[in-house]
Amino acid sequence: MNHDPPPELVIEIDITSSSINRMELYASLGVLEVWRYNGSRLIFYQLEGQKYVESEVSPHFPFLSPSEIMGFLEMQENVGETSMIRGFRQWVRSQIQSGE
Repeated sequence: MNHDPPPELVIEIDITSSSINRMELYASLGVLEVWRYNGSRLIFYQLEGQKYVESEVSPHFPFLSPSEIMGFLEMQENVGETSMIRGFRQWVRSQIQSGE
């Protein structure tokens, strides 16, 4: 019987309810990375053993940090969603190209 592997990254947006009780479930599934955003703060967590520890950068996207993403989310308030997404895509492309 074949089983699908767990996702490598889960993104939780907890504006109205906390997903903290889901962290144990993600760990038991073997999800390597969880990003949690509560409306004002973004935290990256990385699985170490069976527990998550806070991480300054994403192991899957080493050029990303919570502060970089928060900057783009805050930018949206001034320039709108479409412009923010366009700017974020351009920034990601530039980071990938400079890392090649």
